[in-house]
Amino acid sequence: MVLSGREIAKRIDPGSDASKRIHLLPLRALSLEAGSASVDVHLGQEFLSPRRTSAGYLDARSSNPENIPYRSMGAVGPEAWEDILERVCVPISGEFLLHPGQFALASVYEFLKLPLDLCADVVGRSSWARVGLIIAMATFVHPGYAGCLTLELQNLGEVPLRLQPGLRVAQIVFRTVDDVVDQPAGQLACSYGPEYWPVVSGDDQDLLRDLGKI
Repeated sequence: MVLSGREIAKRIDPGSDASKRIHLLPLRALSLEAGSASVDVHLGQEFLSPRRTSAGYLDARSSNPENIPYRSMGAVGPEAWEDILERVCVPISGEFLLHPGQFALASVYEFLKLPLDLCADVVGRSSWARVGLIIAMATFVHPGYAGCLTLELQNLGEVPLRLQPGLRVAQIVFRTVDDVVDQPAGQLACSYGPEYWPVVSGDDQDLLRDLGKI
């Protein structure tokens, strides 16, 4: 079930049940209407933008000799991703230009912590979509999440977009979870800036190695 604006307001209230409270700070920056079913969030100050590289392509697999080797010397493994990405901190009064075809990661301004009985979806605002800005491709937020959400920005338009910290770029829709479970230990860590994650897990590596033996 999707939470209404009225229910979201009850959950955000500091006096609400601690086990069901939505922590979304700072409250003064939020736009919440009882008639809506979402909360607007704003663009933060930190961006991760890919640098141009001479590598032939980015290979998500590890270069560890015990794992599957690269397909070519031009591949870039996860350990080199940090070198490919440039971290930019934009002043509140500054701007970040996102050029046509350019991709960047960005964090939202607000800190979010979900209770275990709620999950959420990050949804782009139609006004930005109409000028070609896609703000989130990986939109699902797990119960118990804590941190500043990372948005994947891409300019699909024909002109550069001038992005400023504080702009309303997305909205969060909250949904209830039927079967509430205990907090997984791995979800206790908080993130405060835009983050990237290896797309290939240890289990994926094992499967790829096994398939290579067939």
